[in-house]
Amino acid sequence: MAFTAHQDERMLEEVREGPEAIGEKAAAFAEMLRAAEHVVVFTGAGISTSAGIPDYRGPEGMWTLQAKGEAHRIRGVDMATMLPTPTHMALAELLRQGLVHHIISQNVDGLHRKSGVPKASLSELHGNGNIEYCSVCRREYLRDFSVHGSSIGRAHETGRRCLAARCGGALHDTIINFGESLPPEEVARAFAHAEKADLVLVMGSSLTVAPASDLPRTTKRRGGKLAIVNLQRTKQDAQADLRAFCGTDDFVRGLMAELATPIPPFRLRRALALWRTPQSVHCAALDPEDLAPATLIRRCVLEVNCTPLGEAQGGPEQVILSVPGSIGCSSSIDARIEFYRHYGEPDAVLQLPQDVQLRHFTISIDPRSDKAWAVDVADSGKVPSPDDILPGKGGAMTARVAPSPPSAPAGGMGSVDTSGWFAVQPVDDCPHTWTDVGACDKLCVDLSAACGTCGNVGENMLCLSCHKVFCGRHVQQHMLAHHEETGHAIVCGFCDLSFWCYKCDEYIVPQNPALAPFYLGMHTAKFGAPPPSFGNVAPHANAHARSGIAQAHEALGAIAEDPLDGVEPVTDTSGWFA
Repeated sequence: MAFTAHQDERMLEEVREGPEAIGEKAAAFAEMLRAAEHVVVFTGAGISTSAGIPDYRGPEGMWTLQAKGEAHRIRGVDMATMLPTPTHMALAELLRQGLVHHIISQNVDGLHRKSGVPKASLSELHGNGNIEYCSVCRREYLRDFSVHGSSIGRAHETGRRCLAARCGGALHDTIINFGESLPPEEVARAFAHAEKADLVLVMGSSLTVAPASDLPRTTKRRGGKLAIVNLQRTKQDAQADLRAFCGTDDFVRGLMAELATPIPPFRLRRALALWRTPQSVHCAALDPEDLAPATLIRRCVLEVNCTPLGEAQGGPEQVILSVPGSIGCSSSIDARIEFYRHYGEPDAVLQLPQDVQLRHFTISIDPRSDKAWAVDVADSGKVPSPDDILPGKGGAMTARVAPSPPSAPAGGMGSVDTSGWFAVQPVDDCPHTWTDVGACDKLCVDLSAACGTCGNVGENMLCLSCHKVFCGRHVQQHMLAHHEETGHAIVCGFCDLSFWCYKCDEYIVPQNPALAPFYLGMHTAKFGAPPPSFGNVAPHANAHARSGIAQAHEALGAIAEDPLDGVEPVTDTSGWFA
């Protein structure tokens, strides 16, 4: 949001090095790349600006313009129509060659997936604008249009339903908005790769928003090397082993030249299936990676021996299109497939020959130059079904949250304490912490307690006014409904122990004196130990808070002469609340 815009003109300034300096640094990074064993690339909005998508904190960025009161100048773009940049294509090629091992992205534009980056090699921390997921079974649906939540109070529900057998759950978008927790499994995977990496390359990010900004620090703390390519300065420049001030496309052109590897041109790839049953002819577009049905077709028109058979119109939730008609195997069927034409791509003309029951197609095109699709066929494989759609990593937490020892927090992130992570910068205080927070001395709460309305177990929240438990935004939004009914403003999430004020629309730091007793007790209950940086609360705590903290320590068997002194941090948390 606007409050995360750069306030310092020096940080806002874009610095551009000359071609010679860029070439030298690209050559130096090529040597670092060859010598590394596990390479992670961390990408931000700056890698997509050459595609036509504005960034956030550049001189013409969205948050910069909002902070200046110039929101009317923000350009609206349809990200579904954007094509991957040279940076996206170069990273996909480096992954294919095994020189890069994982990509962590803050972007929601979906361009990494379009460029060919496999899902297993990508952590999209803030979601993907072309993906929606089922809140019940967590299947992920790929759409060739921008996915948005539709209704107030259920802001992430898209209005569509899961098509899998015996499910029918509500579909949600995957976008993480300001004030919302990051998907735990995506974050866990990102930090696992950051800990394993001996080289991390930051591209197009100002490293402003925590916890994402702590990923490069994680690699550095474990002895790895850090390279940063960004036009603006970052707060981690002093720790970088290589720092290039340039656009990311300019850098990758130099890098790929040093590696003697061409940047592959973008090709739009589609997988499709055409098959017949006794009553109908069916067609489906598939995710090219796992062949799960996807919403990529706008219309399918069928002909038999040059005679129209019929057509099927695709809809926003359809993944399989069917045209009624009894066509035996003695006839061949011609199908004209019309896509959404975001990229100016032509229709695809496919054929199901006589005596062939099912045919799979893999088609590709360069939408900037080609006039027709290149087509490969295979008369094998299985008939597509919505049940083929696989669960993803960004869905609702439905499993019971189990406590984890402090040496191995949930997600397998080694020594990294996750309890203070936030998707945005939290504030130190808000007026409602003193009016809407009840006493904690008699608080007894089960961190795996079910939602008081729907019974969900997992991503639930605790109301700090009445101590009732309700589900969060990824599930049924019953905590929001509770706030709207009662006016109770301050809540704490069980998954990440973050504090949120509904009235201010802000996260609040756990060191806030009114919240600190809750944080200490809940962190100790969840992880088996107090938070490593909890001593930081001492300068702010009033007598009531210090007393509450002392009672919590005593109840937990961690009695000390001054419970706020002598608690030494074991993890550098300086970047968590940037």
